[in-house]
Amino acid sequence: MMQQTAQNSQPSRSPNLGRRITAMIRAWAILGAVVGIHTGWRLQGGLLATIAQTIAGIVVFSMVGLLLAAFTGRPNESLLGGAVGLLIGVVAVPLGSNMPAGETVNLCLTMGALVGATCRPWIRGVVRLGSVIHTLSGRLRSGI
Repeated sequence: MMQQTAQNSQPSRSPNLGRRITAMIRAWAILGAVVGIHTGWRLQGGLLATIAQTIAGIVVFSMVGLLLAAFTGRPNESLLGGAVGLLIGVVAVPLGSNMPAGETVNLCLTMGALVGATCRPWIRGVVRLGSVIHTLSGRLRSGI
């Protein structure tokens, strides 16, 4: 009886939070690996430079994933945004981007992933704010 009570007293969100953080870190580590591989390959430093840049990308982007996991729990949206950003970067290069091609692609991939990770919560927050403003304005009109 005591063991069952101890199991029930644990918060039910803990496993979900852990899985959400792990999934988001994993997604951003994949994005970091892509950026790192591309950067290492673009620098023409050979295999060692490519491996070093890949590890650096994984480490840096994993930290971004950890921070974003606190606000969003959708790694698929990050990956989808990164893929769309990558495509936009590939298209932007021949259309006359002022930046070097590799930097344009990496920047678009990163920005696309950030938009994918944060767009849905941002829109949800704007809708909630609009709802609160609408409710408050209705109360103010009825009180006047």
